[in-house]
Amino acid sequence: MSGRDTQPTARLCFAEMVFDGDFVWAARPRERRVRFTRSERAVLAALVRNPSRILTRNQLLDAISGIGSDSSERSIDFLINRLRGKLGDDARRPRFIATQYGEGYVWIAEPRRKKTEKREESNSNGNGAA
Repeated sequence: MSGRDTQPTARLCFAEMVFDGDFVWAARPRERRVRFTRSERAVLAALVRNPSRILTRNQLLDAISGIGSDSSERSIDFLINRLRGKLGDDARRPRFIATQYGEGYVWIAEPRRKKTEKREESNSNGNGAA
């Protein structure tokens, strides 16, 4: 053991994708994991923590570089395109990240509940086997 606190983070599920709780990786069932860079993780975290809310390029820049960064707003567009590629998302028919033209980006994916959560809920409602 390394002495570090290595508690696993909860996984998040959106559509068919399962995300590591820290956004280090994501995967579809029976496929290889896709790994994210530090900047991609920061953008994903900002979007997922603000679902259905428009985040401007400046807000996303602040998430990756800190407030008042000199980075270009275009770098966010490149990051979003890279994320879309890794997620298999199409800008014209998005499932994860939608573009609000002239405004910014929005996380539109609905969380998917795990099968075990559904089973536990049906058991607690008296619908499961006794």
